[in-house]
Amino acid sequence: MSAAGDGAKLSANQEKALAALLATPTVKAAAGRCGLDERTVRRYLEDPEFKRRYTEARAHLLDQAVAGLQKLGVAAVSVLGRNFEAENRHVQVRAARTVLDLMFRGTELVEIEERIRRLEEAADDDESC
Repeated sequence: MSAAGDGAKLSANQEKALAALLATPTVKAAAGRCGLDERTVRRYLEDPEFKRRYTEARAHLLDQAVAGLQKLGVAAVSVLGRNFEAENRHVQVRAARTVLDLMFRGTELVEIEERIRRLEEAADDDESC
């Protein structure tokens, strides 16, 4: 992971710790993976630049995971659609409930996102006055 253009350059050990933190579930596991003392990795996490880079890298990984799930969503919708025509009525009802539940949740998220966007615009307008 290159630090060029990303603020202060991280040391080689910080780069190793960053990669290990992204690949393991705990600080202890990350320390073991990169060969550093756990206290050292914890100290790195207290450094503002290291923490910023770690947070950005985690957000990027999350974005990639969500994009992958979205791609799978199309296939999942097809599976639910096929289950509407299943011979077993319980399967049909379960598919219908799932679709309705996801539809309502999706609608809620879109509405919440729109409200947040409007609030942010209003806050920006207030700041510019």
